[in-house]
Amino acid sequence: MERILVIDANVLFSALIKEFTPKEKFEGYLEEAKEICSDKNDSPYVALSLSLGKAPIWSNDKELKEDCEEVGIKVLSTEEIKLLVV
Repeated sequence: MERILVIDANVLFSALIKEFTPKEKFEGYLEEAKEICSDKNDSPYVALSLSLGKAPIWSNDKELKEDCEEVGIKVLSTEEIKLLVV
């Protein structure tokens, strides 16, 4: 029987942020990010983006995309990433 591993992208990216990015790098942007985000669970990603000069975010979350567009942060869907790579 073939096994398939399913990974929740939010869990994966949260783990990567915590593991590879010192909290000090983006914690100063968390309050601003909370003001931007409709969903407060997205604020660490937006804070990290802000700390990196509004680096693009890879997400299929349409609400996040709308929130971030207002402040000039690009949110790219998987389909948009595929177009960039191909």
